[in-house]
Amino acid sequence: SRIGERRVIILAFSVGALHNWMYGVADSKAQIFFAGTVAALTSMSFPTISAIKSNNVDEAEQGRVQGALYSLSSLAGAVGPMSLRYVYAVTKDGRGGLLHSPGTMFVFGAFLYAVATFCAWLLPEEQANSNHFGRHAKKRGSLTKFDADCDYGALEDVR
Repeated sequence: SRIGERRVIILAFSVGALHNWMYGVADSKAQIFFAGTVAALTSMSFPTISAIKSNNVDEAEQGRVQGALYSLSSLAGAVGPMSLRYVYAVTKDGRGGLLHSPGTMFVFGAFLYAVATFCAWLLPEEQANSNHFGRHAKKRGSLTKFDADCDYGALEDVR
């Protein structure tokens, strides 16, 4: 594909920043519905990150990295609402303009998406896009020699 996983993530995170910003500054239902429609594009990010992970690790490491990815997702699912609730509690009174209004937590979310977009932009093109991998290219592995010799999932044949 011409677009590649890296650009898909950049697009998804940019749209995430846009729709959060739109939620934060919206003053009508139509703007909220439009932002909600645009927000659907952000759902491309997690499967794409998973694909990049899959293309960059050895087959023996797939479970480890997938577990780490889901752990980070769960952590974000726990810390995110707490931090946004704090931002809302501090800024809900409405005094101080855009940065002190009930929508400030969405503006803060847009900022976090902008940071994520910048981080995605920094990803090296040759490691973030599957079209750079040859059909039989050897994937990088981080297993130590000891780990590669052990089969943790095998059962011994006991007779």
